[in-house]
Amino acid sequence: GKVASILELGVGFDPELSGFDNLFNGGQLLGFSKKEIKNNINKIIEFSGLKEHIYTPLKFYSSGMTLRLAYSLVTNINADILLFDEILAVGDLEFSQKVLTEIFQKVKEKKTILFVSHDINFLPIICDKVLVLKDSKLDYFGDVNNGILKYKKSYLEIDNLKYRETIKPIENYNINKEGYIE
Repeated sequence: GKVASILELGVGFDPELSGFDNLFNGGQLLGFSKKEIKNNINKIIEFSGLKEHIYTPLKFYSSGMTLRLAYSLVTNINADILLFDEILAVGDLEFSQKVLTEIFQKVKEKKTILFVSHDINFLPIICDKVLVLKDSKLDYFGDVNNGILKYKKSYLEIDNLKYRETIKPIENYNINKEGYIE
């Protein structure tokens, strides 16, 4: 099926062009036809909430506005597989809620969603399986809650090791006359 992705904010967007023009240029770079974009343009703009700014050059958009535009383009064109990288990390609470609602709808429609995130709070809400990478290699694949535990455990082990390496016995510190550590 057709794949749509937001793996980097604003990939394919030109800061000198308006949001409107970027929907067509960026959309075509993502593999969408002009016809697909044209047929969905009103829905894309409405979902983004950027109607008042759609003819403003992208260089005047905040990162959140750029994300809204990119996400609205990708989600409102019919794709079977959606790839998102930290999609909920940028944008206000209202837009994040809108995105979650849209993602739930895509799941109901049996779309495949690959959701890349370090925000483990959203994973149990969105995902039914999780994949954990360690040193660029597969470390775990399966149940979301077990994957989160595996992920946390690996970082706790690293943090504890770093912590233990940096702690020195008190007698190894120099204390000045005022009682401060030098």
